[in-house]
Amino acid sequence: MSQFAADRNLLTGMLGLQTGLVTESQLITAMQAWVFSKEHAIEDLFLSQGVIDSAKKQFLQQLVQQYLTVHGGSPASALNMLPKNADLTAAFNSFRDEELAAATTKCESFDPQSEESKSDSTQGFNADVPFDDARYKVLRPHAQGGLGKVSVAEDLQLHREVALKQIKSNFVSHPESRSRFLMEAEVTGCLEHPGIVPVYSLGFTGEGPFYAMRFIRGESLKEAVDNLHRQRESLSKSEFLLLLRKLIRRLIDVGNALSYAHSRGVIHRDVKPSNIMLGKYGETLLVDWGLAKTGSNKPEDCAKDEQTFVPLSGDSSSETRMGTVVGTLTYMSPEQALGRLDLVGPHSDVYSLGATLYYIVTGSAAFVNTSSKDLLKDVQDGRFVDPTRKNSIIPLALNAICKKAMAKTIEDRYPSIDVLVEELELWLADEPVSVYTERFVERIVRLAKRHRSAVSAAGAILVTALAGLIAINFVTQRQNVDLKKARDAATHANQIAEDNLETVQHLSMVLIKNAEEKLSDATFTANPLTRKLRTDLTEAAVTSFQKVFKDATPSLQVRQEFSQVLRISANLQRLNRNFEIANDRFSQSIDLQKQVPEGERTSKQIDYLAETYRDWATLRKSQGLLMDSQNLLNLAGALSNINLLRNDSGIGALRTQALIIMDQAGLQEDFGQLDDSIKLAKESESLWDTIRQSGDSKPTDVFLSMSSTAQLIDLLSQAGQTEEAANLAVVTIEQSRPLISKSLDDGNLVVPFSRVLYLSAQNLMLANTDSGVAGERLAQAEKFLGDLSSKTKVATHLSAFVTAQRIHATFWRLQGNLKKAEELIVPANKLSEALLKATSSPGYLTQLAEILRERSKIKLASNELEAARDFISQAQHKQQQACQESPENISFKNLLQTLDEEAKRFAGH
Repeated sequence: MSQFAADRNLLTGMLGLQTGLVTESQLITAMQAWVFSKEHAIEDLFLSQGVIDSAKKQFLQQLVQQYLTVHGGSPASALNMLPKNADLTAAFNSFRDEELAAATTKCESFDPQSEESKSDSTQGFNADVPFDDARYKVLRPHAQGGLGKVSVAEDLQLHREVALKQIKSNFVSHPESRSRFLMEAEVTGCLEHPGIVPVYSLGFTGEGPFYAMRFIRGESLKEAVDNLHRQRESLSKSEFLLLLRKLIRRLIDVGNALSYAHSRGVIHRDVKPSNIMLGKYGETLLVDWGLAKTGSNKPEDCAKDEQTFVPLSGDSSSETRMGTVVGTLTYMSPEQALGRLDLVGPHSDVYSLGATLYYIVTGSAAFVNTSSKDLLKDVQDGRFVDPTRKNSIIPLALNAICKKAMAKTIEDRYPSIDVLVEELELWLADEPVSVYTERFVERIVRLAKRHRSAVSAAGAILVTALAGLIAINFVTQRQNVDLKKARDAATHANQIAEDNLETVQHLSMVLIKNAEEKLSDATFTANPLTRKLRTDLTEAAVTSFQKVFKDATPSLQVRQEFSQVLRISANLQRLNRNFEIANDRFSQSIDLQKQVPEGERTSKQIDYLAETYRDWATLRKSQGLLMDSQNLLNLAGALSNINLLRNDSGIGALRTQALIIMDQAGLQEDFGQLDDSIKLAKESESLWDTIRQSGDSKPTDVFLSMSSTAQLIDLLSQAGQTEEAANLAVVTIEQSRPLISKSLDDGNLVVPFSRVLYLSAQNLMLANTDSGVAGERLAQAEKFLGDLSSKTKVATHLSAFVTAQRIHATFWRLQGNLKKAEELIVPANKLSEALLKATSSPGYLTQLAEILRERSKIKLASNELEAARDFISQAQHKQQQACQESPENISFKNLLQTLDEEAKRFAGH
C-alpha cells in the first residue's frame, strides 16, 4: 500500500473529525481497522461500521476532493494544513504502522501562528487583532461551532489558559446573530453554578465581540459514551454497569445545573451529549447556551428564591417566529420539532436530558434516519426504538426512567428536572423508582446489594444454624441411619442421572453436527427427502435439549450446544417457510450464546454469534423486512470486526466478514444505492480472493466466491459498466469450467456458475455485442439448471432456472425469433407461478412480474396488443403486491415505476 493512500485516508478521517461527521474514538477505531485491511478506503470502513450513512460518505468524499484540488492533488500537502492532535498521534503511533506514522507526522508541521497559516481560514482568532484591554494572547485554535470560533489564549493578568470565543466574521454584521452571540455570553456569565462554565469577561475588537471563559480540559460526554460502548463487547456485564453508573452520576450533575437555570427562567433548548464536558477531576459542565430561551416569568419556570434573568442583550427567542425548529433534531422535544415555541419550557429540557440518557445507555441517538424529513417526522411523533432492544443489559428501571423522560406529550413526562434527577439518584442508590414496578427476585437482589452487611450477618446466622443442625443430627444419627443412607443414595442417583443426561445430550449434539455435515453435502441435497430428514433429526434434538432445560440446570457447555441446534433448526425452518418458528429459534440461540460473558468469548464463539445474526438477517430479508435485516447485519459486522482484530481469529473470521459484506451489498441494491452496493461487492470479491489463496481454504469457498462474482457482474451490468462486467465474467468462466464439468450434480457450484453465464450473456445483450457468445452461454446455463432442477426440485435451483429461461426468451425476442421466445417464456411463467404458490415471498412475486413483463414485450412484438396489455397489467399487480410485502425495497418500487410507465405507453397503441 503506497504512502499516498495512507496520507489520503488520514486526511479523510481528519476532515471527517473536523466537520463533526465522526468522533475521535470512531476515527481511531476505523484507522485501526484500516491498518489490518489497507485495500479499503477509510470512508468505506466508516460506512461498514455504521458511523456514517451513504449520503454523509458522499459528502465526505466530495469535501476531500475539494481539499485535494486546493492543494494540488497532494494529501501530504493538505495534511500540513491540519492542526496537530496529541491524543490522536499517540493512538495512531500505538498501531506500529510505518505508513500511518509517516502520515501522522505531517500534521505536526502546522503552526497556527505562522505567517502562512494566518492567510488561511482557520478555527482560531487572528493574533494581529488587538483586544480592547490587551489582556489575552492567543495561543492556538481550538474548535468552532455554527456561530462562533474558539481559541486557547493566555490571560496575561492572571497567567492562566482561557478559552476565547469570538463571533465568526460572516455573522458580525448580522444583527440577529450578533444579538444571539452577546446573549449567549451574558446568559452563561450570569448563571453562576458549578455545572456551568464561568465567563471571565466580555469585550470587542475590530472583528466583533468576544468573551473569555474557563478552558475545560477533558472530553465531551459523547466521547466518553462512545468509548464505553466501543469497549462493550470486551467488558463483562458488571464492568459495563459500573462504568455506566459513573456516567449517570455525570448526568445528574447536568440535571442540577439545568434545575438552577430553570430557577432563573432560562431554558437551554440544546441539551445533548456533545454539549456536556467532563473535566479530568470530576467536573461536569453544561456548555453552549446559544439557543437558550430566557426571561420566562411563568411560575412553573422559576423558583421563588431566584430572580428571573432577563438579558440586556435581548431574549434569544424574541426574533424566532412560531413554526421555527430550534435545537439539535435528534435530541429536541416533539414540541420543539413542531416549532411550537409557545409550548417550549423546562419540560423540553427534561426530554432532551432523557434523550441524552438514551444515548448513554445505548451508545446511539434515539432517532436515526437517512432522510431529514423522515427524521423530523419521527421526532415529532415520538417514534423511537426501546432502549433495551439496542442494549439488552440495560436495567429495566433505568429503561423506564428514560422512556418516561422522553414521553411524547408534556403531561406524560417528569414534571421537572428535579423529579427526573431524584429518580436517577434513587436508581443509583438501589432504591425503587416510581415508574417501574420491580419483580420479587429483582427486589431481593436490590435489597441484598443495599444491605451487604445485613446479608453477611444473615449468612453467619445460617452457618450457626447449620452447625446446630449438624450437632442435633450427630445425636440422633443412630436412629436415622437407614433414612440417611436412603437419602444419600437418592441424591447420588439424582446427580448421576443429571450427569448422564448431559452426557447423552452432548453425544446427541455430536450426532446432529455430524449428520448435518453429511446431509448438507451435494450428494444428499439432490434428494428432495433430505431436508425432511435433516428437519426431523434437528427437531428431535431440540425436543431432547428442551427436556434437559426443564428437568435440570444445564452446564454452560450444554447451553452453547443447544444454541447451535437452535440455529440449525432456525435455518431449516426458514427454508420450510415456517418464519415464526425460525424467528423464535434464532432469538433463543442468540440469547443462549450471549450467556458467555463478553470478555470470555473465544474467537470461534464470536464468529458463531456473528454468523447467527447474519442467518437471522437473511430470514428477515426474505420476509421483506429490510431495515431489520440491515440492523442484524450491522450487529454481525461489528462482531466480525472485533474478531478480525484478535490474533487467534484465523481465516474463519475473514470468511464470515466476506459473507456479511455480500449480504450488505445485496441490501444496498434493494435500497437503491447501486454505487455503494458495487463497492461492497468488490470488497467481498477481494476478501474471497484472499480466502481462496490462503492455506485454510475450504471446498465451499469455491462456490461462495463464485456467488460473489455473479453478484458483482449483475451490479456492474446494472450500472452500465459492461466492459468491466464482461472481463470479470470471461476470467471466471474459464477458470471454473473444468471444475463444473466434474460437478454437474452439485447445486452449490452449478447455480452460481450458471448465474455468471446468464448474467454475462445479459450484459452482452445490453451492450449489443457478441450475440453468438450470449446465446451459447444462455443455452449452457439453461441446460445446467434444467438438469439440476429436474433432480433436486429445490426452490433456489428452480428459481435460477426460471431466470435463465426468461433471459434466454429475451435473447430470442431481440433476435426476432418470437416462436423460440414464446416456447421458453410460457413454461417459465408456469414454473414461476408454482414456486410462488409453494414458497410465497416478495422476491418470487418480483420474479413473476419480470416474466409477465417479458411476455408482454413478446406479444407486443407479435402485434398482439390486447394480450400485451393484459400481461403488463398482471405484472403491475404482482409487483404492487411485492412492494406491499416489502415496502422498504427501493428496487421493487423502481421496477413498479417502470411497469407503470410501460403500461401508459400502451395507451398510445
